[in-house]
Amino acid sequence: MRRNVGKVSLSFLLVLCGLLLGSKANAQAQSSIITFDAPGASHGTQPRGINSAGAITGWYTDANSRRHGFLRAPDGTFATFDVVSPSSPGIGTEPSSINSDGVVTGDAADGITPEVGFVRMPDGRLTTFAVPGPSGAFGTAGLSINNAGEIAGIYFDSSDVNHSFVRAANGTITAFDPPGTDPSGGSAADSINAKGMVVGSYRDANFAFHGYIRFPHGTFTTVDFPGVPGSIDVVDINFSRHKHWNLLK
Repeated sequence: MRRNVGKVSLSFLLVLCGLLLGSKANAQAQSSIITFDAPGASHGTQPRGINSAGAITGWYTDANSRRHGFLRAPDGTFATFDVVSPSSPGIGTEPSSINSDGVVTGDAADGITPEVGFVRMPDGRLTTFAVPGPSGAFGTAGLSINNAGEIAGIYFDSSDVNHSFVRAANGTITAFDPPGTDPSGGSAADSINAKGMVVGSYRDANFAFHGYIRFPHGTFTTVDFPGVPGSIDVVDINFSRHKHWNLLK
């Protein structure tokens, strides 16, 4: 899955809540680490999302370097799946996010036609989707799904620049770029919370990166880290509007 906004050599993810909670947990008990590989993973397993029940989704790479989706249940059992049949190495099915009901979103490509976004229901039913019209005819990827089934993600134009979208639970897609986005710079919708608030980043005409918040009614707030204007990417949001900041160096 391609992503052009915020593409830099090094980034720092500051998750202050995690640091504080981690310190407290370490003081009480030593945490355990479980390693796993999806069945058929000859060249690696890539977890991408976990829900409140402990179910994990992501992809694995087989002996032919093709990618397949997986869902690891809290008891350690696996379900593997393909949205499309990959025709060449380095492509296939790439889940990105899972909600509390076990609904998964991501993107998939066969190497011949443009990549599509998908929704996988807990019973295994698959639905693919794409941003409609010429602007979205070059690829679509779901990046985040909330418990209402709303999806935030990116699509690609003819110049391979990515832009943002929100897909409602009924399948309606709204494409957008935050105000101030340079058409050649693009934007990305990285995360959506339970209220339908979307966060992400965009690049302006001066090649500066800014975070943004998009509210459910379609208004925007630009986010710049104090003292570091034009060097931020907002990558996650929770129900209470707390954000994780990804500083771009």
